[in-house]
Amino acid sequence: MASIIKQSYGLLFHLMQYWEREKKKAQMAAVLRLESADIDDPYTLVDLEHVKTLDSSNPVNTSTLKWVQYSFPSQPHNPSWAKIQANMEKLYFLNPEGRLEGLSIAKEKDVLEENRLTNLDQGTVCLQIPKKLNEDSWFSEENVHALTEYADYNQEPKPAAFLGNKSDFMGYEDRIEKKNLKIEELKLQIEDGDEGREDTEKEIQKLKQEIKELKENCKDFVEWKGFVEQFIEDPNSKNVTFSLLRRDLPSPTVPKDWTGKGSVPEILELVEFAKSLDNSYLAIQGPPGTGKTWTGARIIHHLATVEKKKVGITAQSHYAIDNLLEEVIKFAEDESLGLPALYYNKKGKSFDGVKTGGFKPSEFKQDDSLVMASTTWFWAHKEFNSEEYLFDYLVIDEAGQLSLADALAASKGAKNVILLGDPQQLPQVNQASHPSGDGFDSGASILGHLLGDASTMPDDRGVFLDQTWRLDPSICTFISEEFYDGRLKPVESIDRKIENRRNGLFWIPVPHDDEEPSVDENQKEAKKIAEIIASFMDGSKFIEKRVGRTIGIEDFMIVAPFNRQRKRIRETLQHDLGIDFSTADSIVGTVDKFQGRQAPVVLYSLTASSYDSIPPGREEFLFLPNRFNVAVSRAQCMAFLIGSETLIDTRASTIPEMRALNHFCRYIYDPSLKSSQDFND
Repeated sequence: MASIIKQSYGLLFHLMQYWEREKKKAQMAAVLRLESADIDDPYTLVDLEHVKTLDSSNPVNTSTLKWVQYSFPSQPHNPSWAKIQANMEKLYFLNPEGRLEGLSIAKEKDVLEENRLTNLDQGTVCLQIPKKLNEDSWFSEENVHALTEYADYNQEPKPAAFLGNKSDFMGYEDRIEKKNLKIEELKLQIEDGDEGREDTEKEIQKLKQEIKELKENCKDFVEWKGFVEQFIEDPNSKNVTFSLLRRDLPSPTVPKDWTGKGSVPEILELVEFAKSLDNSYLAIQGPPGTGKTWTGARIIHHLATVEKKKVGITAQSHYAIDNLLEEVIKFAEDESLGLPALYYNKKGKSFDGVKTGGFKPSEFKQDDSLVMASTTWFWAHKEFNSEEYLFDYLVIDEAGQLSLADALAASKGAKNVILLGDPQQLPQVNQASHPSGDGFDSGASILGHLLGDASTMPDDRGVFLDQTWRLDPSICTFISEEFYDGRLKPVESIDRKIENRRNGLFWIPVPHDDEEPSVDENQKEAKKIAEIIASFMDGSKFIEKRVGRTIGIEDFMIVAPFNRQRKRIRETLQHDLGIDFSTADSIVGTVDKFQGRQAPVVLYSLTASSYDSIPPGREEFLFLPNRFNVAVSRAQCMAFLIGSETLIDTRASTIPEMRALNHFCRYIYDPSLKSSQDFND
């Protein structure tokens, strides 16, 4: 135990710096996007030209600040535009010192969309210029040439969950000291007979009043400790945050009879175990198609409605939270069951019957049965330092993608934690590089932290959902043996195929131009993908449980590792197959777009001609085993890998590269998988 405690101290030290590292890396990435100003970058507006300036006297300008409209080369079908226009309050440009400056998008009221000054589809954006920036001598409308997205959000209260609020008190004292020094400086000015004595005395009185208010705040200040200080004082303390940090086994221990059944426990068995948790956790690993969300929704519903518990839901993204919350509601409706009170800590509308808004933990003190959904900020709220506000359970979905730092901060909001996820699929997305060492990784996901070096959930740590309802046996064999220690099995009832085709894995080599190797886009691969899809669009039927229907374009999923290739494939499908942009865009994307989804046929374009031609820093992005797993495991019947043989024949220079390439080599060369270039058999 002593070595675990010592290791935990070191891990905590690095975790305290997690968000600052992430912030600096995100800033650097935004600066690099602006410096390179690539028109194909979906997150950046380039080649801006000043159109007009509207001061506050202009009737169109509904604010007291200056508005400036710019035009830029329009990309009318860039899906990122809708996201920026709907969600982004600010866009950023570089000042002469190379630092990011944020400009708010002008808030136009009661204006028809076609008349708006900001219409990204038409290549216009209108920005609001802050007064201070407008007064700076270096700024002019002509200085803004490119704009990019940058999530400049405050990570509080998560760092405070680690460190407590003592720094706030020190901040009060520091501000009081600075104001006292300013008062002394102003008094000296009066003694020296400086002009403006009356104004100086007013400023002194103002500062004295501010000091008085700060001292009042100090009197009312209630100090609370973060869990770093709590851990230092009592590292063996029994609470779920420390249990997760130390990688304790669940308490109570996982029933031994679960491991001998050859299948996962029933929902009621999982609920009974969750009920018995003692300041601990239950971890559930759900590979592709195993019903992770289905399982989680039923546990949540039972705990909230039958056991009358307060249950929280959180995840890395609103998308994941929405998915789990929707499944809870769907389950209740399908089974004609009642629902607990449902809350969602966010602005705007959610699902019917869900109350949204900005909530505090203390608002639910008297409630004994509810479900609250929120991102991790809510669960790190300072009010959770009082045990009377703690929820009974916090369910973390996509726990293979939520950082250890975020998960520990959020775990302070509950007595017990239930983890749902799969670290073998898309990993925790870090902007920065984080320290790791023997037995620890401060950049790991919470589920990755608990599993350590294991690919699948150890029997004494939790549950491994071992049956997939998605993957055909010929695909499941590869996915199971390559990524899940051979533990994943297809359900026996799978009866799914494409008429006159053989299910399985298929390798389609495409010759690349040696003189002009492809980096992040390749037209030949795009054409081959269009040809393969066209070969299915001949009236062939998708047959499931002996019921057939004609295959449509929505039955295909096309994965590309780079945005340029995504765009190239989309345009090729539009031209060669005669489909519209919206349809083409819906079936083409990177693996991030498709996690959690499935299709009868999946096509994966590798794009780059060789390892040497992969864009710098993107090698792992292309060959990362997790991404390959997600790409192939979307397929219900047939998976196609399209690429250059030269790329696959790359000579690995490191052990991780060798491991990554082995997955691709087995896919292509292992005859036991019955892969074939002739997919029309």
